[in-house]
Amino acid sequence: MKTKILVFSETVTLAHVVRPATLAGQLDLDQYHITFAASTIPEFIKNKYPHFEFINLTTSVSQSQFMRVINQGTFPYNKVKVREQITEDLSLIDQFKPDLILGDFRFSLAISAKLRKTPFINISNTIWNPSSTLPQQAPDIAIVNFFGSKISNWVFKIISPLIFWWMARAFNQVAKEMCITPIGNLMKLFTCGDYVLYADTKSLVASKVLPKSHYVVGPIHAD
Repeated sequence: MKTKILVFSETVTLAHVVRPATLAGQLDLDQYHITFAASTIPEFIKNKYPHFEFINLTTSVSQSQFMRVINQGTFPYNKVKVREQITEDLSLIDQFKPDLILGDFRFSLAISAKLRKTPFINISNTIWNPSSTLPQQAPDIAIVNFFGSKISNWVFKIISPLIFWWMARAFNQVAKEMCITPIGNLMKLFTCGDYVLYADTKSLVASKVLPKSHYVVGPIHAD
């Protein structure tokens, strides 16, 4: 019997489609069955991986919406959106009964996978690891351009813990409602999973200590 893997991609950028598809596409077809779920699936991905079973997600945040909200210095997830995504996650998990979940930027899986007790591998970047020693820079948004990078970075360093907590609050609130341990701040949300794969060049990784279940796999590029 084949191992069933359910892949979730939140397609706010093309990278979040390519990375999980490339990893899943390297698996032995005789041993694994791949179901790939995303709101937008490029034709080149469908053509390259015709053996995948493709599913269209309906609760994803669009690229335009994500970029618009981020440029305003906020995060496009409230409790309603988080609940919608969890409902869709659980529906697919119950339908396909995967042995393993692979996700890229689908933050609701931090809750959904725990509710169904399914192992979850999360693709992320080391800048989001809570133990990262990389300097946190103010995001490239309108207000930063107005005040300039020097002042903005100084202010951001002071208030970033509060900002990261505030951005993750909807996920923590919903987790409590569903009797799941709250996730924590935004960095912990970005790196939540039974296993975490960091798609970064090892020479650029700056982290004090990586948890044993976290691995640097290097940049993930389509062939």
